[in-house]
Amino acid sequence: MEESQDPLHRFTGWMGTFLLAAASLLAVLIFADRTGMQLFSMPDVWVATRQLHVFTCAVLLLMAGILLMHRPGDGRQRHRPLFHSVRLYTRPDCGLCDEAYQVLSEFREVFPGIEVVDISEDVDLEFEFGEEIPVVEIDDVVRFRGRVERGLLLRIIDAAREQTRSRHDVSVEDGDEDEDVPVF
Repeated sequence: MEESQDPLHRFTGWMGTFLLAAASLLAVLIFADRTGMQLFSMPDVWVATRQLHVFTCAVLLLMAGILLMHRPGDGRQRHRPLFHSVRLYTRPDCGLCDEAYQVLSEFREVFPGIEVVDISEDVDLEFEFGEEIPVVEIDDVVRFRGRVERGLLLRIIDAAREQTRSRHDVSVEDGDEDEDVPVF
C-alpha cells in the first residue's frame, strides 16, 4: 500500500498538523499575555492556569512532532530482509519478464531490492541464459527459469523465515540474542 493511501498515515499526518497549529496558536497567546498585549479579554480559566501554558504548549509540540515523523511500519519490529540479493535477468519486450517482476514485487518486504539485469547488453549473459529468460537468482542461486510461480516463491520465503526463526531460537537459547535477526 502506498504511503499516501495508508489511512493511519493520513490520520497521523492530519492530527500532527492540527496539534502543531494548536501549539502555535497557544504560543502566540502566551507571548501576547506575557508581554501585556491585550488582543482580547481572556477568560478567567486562562488567568487561573497561567503556570500550565508553557508546559501545555511544549506537550502539544512534542506530540505533533511524534505524529508528523511517524512513517507506516515504524511500530513494527526492526528487521532486515530475508535475502541478501535478488536478481532478475530480463530482456526488452519480454512479457513474461514483466510478469516475473510483478510477482517478485508482491514480496518486496523480504527482498533487499530487485536488481534487474538486461541480458541483451551483455554477450556472456546472452550466451548463458539465451531463451530461458526470465531468470531469477535469489542469494546467487538460480531459483526460476521462465515463469515465476507464486506458490513456489512463497515456499522459498517460508523456508527462509523458518531457517531464520530456528537460528534466532538457537541464539536466544545460547544467550547471544542478535537484535538484527528478523522475528516474524
